[in-house]
Amino acid sequence: MALTVSPKTLDKICIVYIQILIHALLLGSFLIVFPWMRNEGGYSILTYTVCNVYAAFLYVNIMCNMYKVVTVDTSTSLQILPAVPPPGWNYCSICEANYPPRAYHCYICRKCILKRDHHCNVAGKCVGHFNYRYYLCLIAYSSLACHLVGITSCHYVWSILGEVSMWSVASYLFPLFMFAFGALDIYTTCMSFLSFMSWMFYIFTTGMLVWHSKHVLYNMTTYERRHDIYKYDLGSPENVRRVFGRNWKIAWISPFISSPLYEDGFKFDLEVPKSR
Repeated sequence: MALTVSPKTLDKICIVYIQILIHALLLGSFLIVFPWMRNEGGYSILTYTVCNVYAAFLYVNIMCNMYKVVTVDTSTSLQILPAVPPPGWNYCSICEANYPPRAYHCYICRKCILKRDHHCNVAGKCVGHFNYRYYLCLIAYSSLACHLVGITSCHYVWSILGEVSMWSVASYLFPLFMFAFGALDIYTTCMSFLSFMSWMFYIFTTGMLVWHSKHVLYNMTTYERRHDIYKYDLGSPENVRRVFGRNWKIAWISPFISSPLYEDGFKFDLEVPKSR
């Protein structure tokens, strides 16, 4: 019998895994790598301080943006929906309610999501109109954090592995395999694994950021991208404002900076209002 995992269970597994990984990478940096840089690595006190402050800033933003992705409701469940659908609206037989353009039903969240982009397993929530800003910042700061951890931990791990050789390269790229054959101790295995994983997740999060950059620049969702729908494109500068809100210039600094959106998730401009 094939083993099946429900979408909700998969969400929980992904959430636990990513939380363990985030804290393992950053705690390893704060407690092991950064002190080594200052005491034995030959780095200046300025570099040591900058790395600590920068890592703390990234960690706070990652956790706070993830909190916002999870807690900001972007569904139609708390909205007053019209009994008679306006032009362009559709009817959801599951929710038994009308829903506006760009909204779609999520079978995992069991709700219709305003301007739905996709369901995020890492957060266990759908990414839509009201939490898209936080999702973009989440993957951007995650990419930066993985890059920082990758560079600093790489220096530390190679100081343990020694000079470059086939053995040391294999130990860095395949630490679990090398540990299974008794070539590495548990400590070196863990540090090599975390360093290597930081680079893997750097590639993944950067790829996600590049993928979603088109959505931001052309004001589109994943569904609209797949179906070549560009009707909501207002020009790149205006499209960025539509995602990050009225305080778009500083909204990326913290998820707690208020930046009201220009649209309510029900009606979307097809051209920039003349009053702007």
